[in-house]
Parts: sequence; C-alpha cells; structure tokens
Amino acid sequence: MQLIELQEIFDRHKSLLAQRPIVLLHGDLQTEHILVDSQTEKVLAFLDFADAQSGDPLLDIAVLTLWDKGLADLFLEGYIGIENNEETKQLLALYRLLRHLAEIPWLLDRGFKKIAERNITTLKDSLRAFPHS
Repeated sequence: MQLIELQEIFDRHKSLLAQRPIVLLHGDLQTEHILVDSQTEKVLAFLDFADAQSGDPLLDIAVLTLWDKGLADLFLEGYIGIENNEETKQLLALYRLLRHLAEIPWLLDRGFKKIAERNITTLKDSLRAFPHS
C-alpha cells in the first residue's frame, strides 16, 4: 500500500521534478562531510566525494537537512540561485522521501537495524503527512 502511495506522490510531481537543473552533486552531503573552522565557522572543505553524481542541487540539501529540516532555511539563505519558496520545500520533501527509502536497504545490509527502523518510521510518517489529491 505505501509503495503505491509513494509512486502516486512522485507521479503527481513529475513535471516539477522534470524541470530541475542538473549540476554536480556531492551525493552524500552530511555534516560529517563538511570541515568547518571552529573559530571562524567558515566552511574549509567538503569531504568524501565517493557518491558524487549529477542531479538536482536540492538533493544534496535534502540529504544535509534529512534529520533537521530547520537547517534548510539557513542553508538556502547562502545558496545563490535557489529560492526558498513552497516549490523548493515541496521538492525537498520529495527528495527526503527518496533518501529515506534508499537508506533503508543500505543500513540493513550493514547491520544498522535500529537506524533503518528510524528511517522506516520517518518514511511512514512523511507519507502520512504528504498532501494527497
């Protein structure tokens, strides 16, 4: 049932997703992969580009803000070329759904059952909260 719901959500947003820009992504942008100077609080480097790929820049932002959605507003303030509007919020929600879905088998394959269960719970909650038409 939930896979059908997920498919319907993405089907409804095909046109929104299709018009997105394609850039080089980090592919796994997490706080652990950002080196920040503790005194100046400036970003010094991005680490671990093993998952680099092309895609929508919002995908990296969705991964970075997966567990703290409030970071998205702060991050977007400094990101040139992406408006922080309802369309952006909707796209971030879609990309977070994809990330949760993709993380579950990866985590289970590596024995991280509790973290996978957290992703499953969040995925289910997100599906319930997503607007249905």
